[in-house]
Amino acid sequence: MIVLESCLKCDLRFVEAASVCPECGGALTREERTGRGQVIAATELSVPPAPWTAPHRLVVVELEGGGRVLAVPSGPLPGPGEKGAVERAPQGWLTWTAGAGSPTRGG
Repeated sequence: MIVLESCLKCDLRFVEAASVCPECGGALTREERTGRGQVIAATELSVPPAPWTAPHRLVVVELEGGGRVLAVPSGPLPGPGEKGAVERAPQGWLTWTAGAGSPTRGG
């Protein structure tokens, strides 16, 4: 489960808590999401910025219901189209797990 902030004025969506929209200053509403989605891009940084260590993997995930987030995959670097789920790690960043949060068969 993740929480998206959505601007009522410009429809910008983001995951960082804020009191007003950073783009236009509009009022915000909060949306809880399952975190389910699919990878639309993935990369591996061989020389990442501190404090990360190489190799550092990142994915862009298109969430069900709209919105995109940047997350760290919990396993090997996935390919575009791979389905899974995003959740907030105790450290504060978003992690993506392949197949996680997928609905069960018949349900």
